Amino acid sequence: MNKELNIFGARTTIESNEQDFLDSVAGNLYFFSKAGDKNPALLSNTSLKVSYLTDRQADHGQEIAACRKIGNNVYIGENKCIYLEGNLFVRIVKQGNDLEISARPVRKKGLKSKIGRLIRRRKTDYFQLVRKLVIFPVFYLLEANCGIFLLHGSAVNHAGKAIVMAGLAGIGKTTLAIALTLKDPGGIRFLSDNFLLFDQDNIYPFPEHIRLHDDLRSFIPNTDRLGQPIVRRFKRSHYALDGRLISGKVPPQVLFLPSLAREPYLREVPAHVAIDRLLLANDHVKEFHTYHYMGLLDYLNYGSGSLYARRLDTLKSLLSKIKSYEVGIAKGEKPYEWWERIQNVIS
Repeated sequence: MNKELNIFGARTTIESNEQDFLDSVAGNLYFFSKAGDKNPALLSNTSLKVSYLTDRQADHGQEIAACRKIGNNVYIGENKCIYLEGNLFVRIVKQGNDLEISARPVRKKGLKSKIGRLIRRRKTDYFQLVRKLVIFPVFYLLEANCGIFLLHGSAVNHAGKAIVMAGLAGIGKTTLAIALTLKDPGGIRFLSDNFLLFDQDNIYPFPEHIRLHDDLRSFIPNTDRLGQPIVRRFKRSHYALDGRLISGKVPPQVLFLPSLAREPYLREVPAHVAIDRLLLANDHVKEFHTYHYMGLLDYLNYGSGSLYARRLDTLKSLLSKIKSYEVGIAKGEKPYEWWERIQNVIS
């Protein structure tokens, strides 16, 4: 069974015998079902092929023996990276701008192995599997081929420019982005949550499922516009945001760095402080491909220049064009209350 997607122009084919995996791909990456103005062809000369077949076990010993070990459970060979994660053997082959990824269960024998496979299948976290086998490779391709990088944050399009909210988890970025989008769908549109894509000029849309804790619904009016939850996971409901509420790429206007505080405050911070806060948040959250085996694909690009230097230079260039502010959010303060405090900055 196959699923075809167009992810920023990359011709993406997903093959699997697991319908739940394909359903999770289709659900979480609904925005990339076809090309469009909001889904620009950044990777138009690129293909991504992912094969996740649990009915075909990998006899991985011979392949590993032909590669060089570079760390725990990870190996590289000519144009390929191999890693073992849990019960999966994953091979990534890089040919030019294209990636081909194959994931198979590790071959083991005996009754215990059969029982283990049944237990693992029932416990498979398809949401995370889609990230690791599909989304993370796309992020690698965007970095390597387009100079587009990641921050942990949310963003909305306000009057044709991006209002960026970035920083640590659990400080209200998602809540505010969704609340503003649902409050004023004509004037404010959603760009991204969690995975914030940027280059030196623009913020790009990357909407996954919108994930809301049950206790946050009271902070967000008009939640009926989200429709019915697609799935529930860890006491959070997942929603597919209507495409009409999603923005295409826009240049940034301002960066806000929210943090929890005893008293509300708003103060401008210099670019070097903003860079530290942003990179610390990335390091703390550890949700990106750079904290997974997928980030080790950079070992195949030996001699092509420093990816980390380009990432930092791009971030410096982006921040040089906008102002950055720390926003103190008092306990119990609702999204609109601190949004009202920053209106003067935006206007």
